Amino acid sequence: MQRKDLAEKVQRDFESGLRSGVNRTPSFFVNGKKYNGGWEEDELLQYLESKLAEISVF
Repeated sequence: MQRKDLAEKVQRDFESGLRSGVNRTPSFFVNGKKYNGGWEEDELLQYLESKLAEISVF
């Protein structure tokens, strides 16, 4: 990178991701917890719906 300030920001973001447990892209977090399941639509949708059910007031 030509701009040192941008290179430093990228490095900080990279290190922050490592500390958060990011080990691939995309990485997905729900309510602060890393999602480690599959990326198929049905599996991801089922996971998200279960998380919504946990916080549902209905």
